[in-house]
Amino acid sequence: MKSKYKHNTKVNFRLIILGSSCVILITLLGTLLFGLNANESKRGTFGDMFGFANSLFTGLSFVGLIITILLQRNDLQKQAEAAEIQYFDNTFFNLLNIHRSITVNFSLTVDRETKSNDYTYAHKVKKEGVNVFQLIYGELIYKLNLQGGFDQSVYNVVYKNNWEILGHYFRSVQLIITRIDQLNTDSYEVKRNYIEILKAQLSEYELAMIFYHFLSHADKSYKEIAEKYALFEYINSALVEDDIVYYNENAFVKN
Repeated sequence: MKSKYKHNTKVNFRLIILGSSCVILITLLGTLLFGLNANESKRGTFGDMFGFANSLFTGLSFVGLIITILLQRNDLQKQAEAAEIQYFDNTFFNLLNIHRSITVNFSLTVDRETKSNDYTYAHKVKKEGVNVFQLIYGELIYKLNLQGGFDQSVYNVVYKNNWEILGHYFRSVQLIITRIDQLNTDSYEVKRNYIEILKAQLSEYELAMIFYHFLSHADKSYKEIAEKYALFEYINSALVEDDIVYYNENAFVKN
């Protein structure tokens, strides 16, 4: 909406300048033609017309001054926007580095049972870094399948079971995408480019867990941001296929 407004403002400025120029030319031509054809008895009227023209030009000069001020203000706004984007660029990559440093330290061990030749034995499975999301996702899907489909209360249980990992991780993700969405620019492309960089850093199980977290979160603004910028464009659909319907298709396809 803001971008459209600015475009219309530029068009209005051009129309004002064009209209003012036409008024000046018509007034000058009319005054000169009247003066050339006027006899002595009409010279007073001719002088009055010059006085009117002078007042008109003064008014138009004032209009031109206002337009100049507005144009300068637009230029300053553009400069401020460019400076903010440059500042955010540094902030964004710092946040991304911090986010990755968080995930590197993740470690999760779970108990598993494996059958072999009709014998079941218990063992432990340990994952580190982003690979922990594979284990957490497995726990979530197992419980959702037992429930017969997506259930927010089931997700809440899994979240609480893995709060030390998921709580820290999702706060970081939410901060990054919120900062991108709130960036003071009218350029959707600029914001989407930052989202693209973030998407390139996420594993398939990270995306799947983000998918379910935003779906379950009480604050639906995160789900809306995902839909706005096609956050799940590269998601492995097999991991979430039963629950894709809960999102707008824009979450998976770029506008």
